[in-house]
Amino acid sequence: MMTKEKFAEILSELAVRRFGEERAKVLNPAIQEIAQSLASIAEHIPELEEEPAFFL
Repeated sequence: MMTKEKFAEILSELAVRRFGEERAKVLNPAIQEIAQSLASIAEHIPELEEEPAFFL
């Protein structure tokens, strides 16, 4: 399973390639927030009997 640290590492590497190292440093707080959100989504595995939200 992907962790917050792994998500942050991937996002940081992509930011450096796309925007450069200086801009990636400025984006670090947003990257950390997004990494936390992705990790919490990855941790939640719905029960097999649970209806997907779009059916409610």
